[in-house]
Amino acid sequence: SFAESDALKKVIIGNKIKNIEDESFSSCANLSHVVIKYGVKSIGAGTFGKSHKTINCIDPTPDYRITVEIPSSVKEIGDSAFLSDYGNTEHILIPNPKAKIITPKNSYAHKWAKKNDIKVQVFNVKKPSNVSKLRAKEQTQTSVKLTYKAGANAEVYEIYQLKSGSYKKIATTSNLSYTVKKLKAGTVYKFKVVSVNETKTSAGKVISTATQPKKAVIKKI
Repeated sequence: SFAESDALKKVIIGNKIKNIEDESFSSCANLSHVVIKYGVKSIGAGTFGKSHKTINCIDPTPDYRITVEIPSSVKEIGDSAFLSDYGNTEHILIPNPKAKIITPKNSYAHKWAKKNDIKVQVFNVKKPSNVSKLRAKEQTQTSVKLTYKAGANAEVYEIYQLKSGSYKKIATTSNLSYTVKKLKAGTVYKFKVVSVNETKTSAGKVISTATQPKKAVIKKI
């Protein structure tokens, strides 16, 4: 997608992206920092590989430095994701010695980095707190809008609905509001919003609300 682009310096990949395809950012000579948000699931082969070759020329003194922040949601990384031809003129691919992964302790990326000789910086994740000021607004006959204040240390929020005696997850969002649709008119519902981060979840905040009833129809006077 962006291979061999000299213009890229920093990239932030949002949580709506689920898979980063093979070689998406390979041989980007000046790309030094990549932030991958929680929700991305896989990183393809050769994605962050570096090479002497750039768009315009063979760079005799390329900078292979690159730091990639990888969340615990990533469960697959291609074997050659950080390979380079650093330090040799034959362009033999080796693990990039100037590459570094920042990731939660004991995550898939942490174990992968150690296995593939890539520098890794790990951090412990604090448990997220519940959302606050959970409210139900803009009720219609078929929908309810849930709004809430952010929970500390939260990356995303999981929305649950009480169905048949247990809470079922209906959505995951990074927004501070979510509209539940396809509901029945004049019906009481219970929802729960759970704060989620790299490795942990909160207990969740519960709210009870109702959809608007259908308008009364006078059939006879």
